[in-house]
Amino acid sequence: MNEGKFWESELSPIEGIAFTAAVLLAIGAGLYVTVPWIHRELSLGFLCLDQAQWDALRKGFFGIYALLFTSLWITYFLSRSGPTVLQVPTLRRLLRTFSVQWDPDKADTPKDAAQISLDDTYQKKSTAGIAAMAMLVATAGLELAQVNALMAAPAWMEATPWHKGLALGAAICAVVALICFLVAVDALDSIFNVFNDNAVQKRLRHHFYVRSIYSRYFGFVFLLSGVVLLIAHHNEFVGALSMGLVFAIGYAHWFPRPDVAHDTPNPLADLSGWAWVQGWPWALFTRLAVGAGLPLLLLVNEHLVRCH
Repeated sequence: MNEGKFWESELSPIEGIAFTAAVLLAIGAGLYVTVPWIHRELSLGFLCLDQAQWDALRKGFFGIYALLFTSLWITYFLSRSGPTVLQVPTLRRLLRTFSVQWDPDKADTPKDAAQISLDDTYQKKSTAGIAAMAMLVATAGLELAQVNALMAAPAWMEATPWHKGLALGAAICAVVALICFLVAVDALDSIFNVFNDNAVQKRLRHHFYVRSIYSRYFGFVFLLSGVVLLIAHHNEFVGALSMGLVFAIGYAHWFPRPDVAHDTPNPLADLSGWAWVQGWPWALFTRLAVGAGLPLLLLVNEHLVRCH
C-alpha cells in the first residue's frame, strides 16, 4: 500500500538516502582503491592520534558526511522523475501531486463551488518570493566576500591544497547559487506580464513559476554547500556538524510523512523509516543525536583530550 503518485517507491526517505549513499560509497570505494593520492590522504591509525592523524581523520569524517549530505539532495531531486526506488515522499513530490500552482490543470476542477484564481496566487507568491530571494542573494554575496577575505590573507599562500580546494569550492558554490537566485528572480518577475491569450497566459505563468522554483532550490542547495565548505575550511569536524544540523532540522520538512495530505494515517508510515519525522520533539532529538552528536564528540575530543 502506498500513496499513488506521491509515493511510488517501497522505501522511506531515510532508506532512499541510505540506498543513494551506498551507491556513492561503492563508487568512492573504487576510487579509494584505484587512486593512490586518495589512499595516501585517508589512510590513518585509530590509536593515539597525533596531529597528522587528526588531520586525516577530519578529512575522512568530513568526506563521509559530505557523502550523506550529497545523497540527501540526490534523493530529493530524483524523487520525482528518477528511478522508482528513489521516488520516496518528498516536498517536491508533495507539491507536484497536490499543488495547483505546480499542476494548473487541477485548477479546472471547482473546489467549494469557487474556481481557483491562478493569476492571483502566482503574483502573490512571486511578490513574496522576490522579497525572500533578496536575502538569499545577500547571503551568497557575504559568502563570496568571506572567501575573498581568505584568499587575500597572507596565510593563503601557506594553505594546503586541501584547504584551498575547500575555499575555492565554497566560492564556486556561492557563484552558482547567486546565478540561480538571479534566474529565479527574473522568472518570478516574468509572471507579472500580461499575455495576449488566456490559455497562453496560463501555460506561460506556470512555466515561469516552475522555472523559478527549480532555480531557487538548486541555488539553495549550492548556498548551503558553500557555507558547509567555508566552515570546513576552518575545521572539518565543524563542517560535518553543520551538515548534521541541516539534516536534523530540515529532514521533516523536505521528507514529509506519506499520509501528510490525508485524513487517515498510512500504516506504512509507522515503520522504522518514518521514526525520523514523527513524534515531536523526540524525532528532532533523534535526528540531532545522529546527525550532530558524533562530529561534536570528535570535535570536543580533539581539543580537550590529549594522549599521554
